[in-house]
Amino acid sequence: MIQKIEHDMRQFLKKNSDPAIVRKYSRYFREGYDPYGVPFEKLTPKVNEWFNTYQKELTRKELLTLCDHLLSSGKHEEASIAIGFIFKLRDKYDKGLFNAVGR
Repeated sequence: MIQKIEHDMRQFLKKNSDPAIVRKYSRYFREGYDPYGVPFEKLTPKVNEWFNTYQKELTRKELLTLCDHLLSSGKHEEASIAIGFIFKLRDKYDKGLFNAVGR
C-alpha cells in the first residue's frame, strides 16, 4: 500500500512540475537542490488532502514509514510532504514519535 501511495504522489509531483520554479529557487540552495518544481499553491492543498485520507487508511507506524521513504528520496517536495505530515501529527506527539522523527 505504501508503495502505491508513493507512486501516486510522485505521479502528481511529476505532472505538476514547472522548470521555471526549479530555476527560480535553485539559486537559494548552494548546497544542492533537487526539486520537481511544483508550485506551493498546488502542493499545500494536496498535502492536506493526502494527510486526511492516509491518516484514516494507515497506522501511525505506516504513516511514519511513508514519511521516511519520502525524506530519503532527496526530492524537495517529497521532504515537504513528509514534514507536513509529521507537523500534522503534533497533537499526538509522544516519545515514540520523537524517536522515529529523530532518526
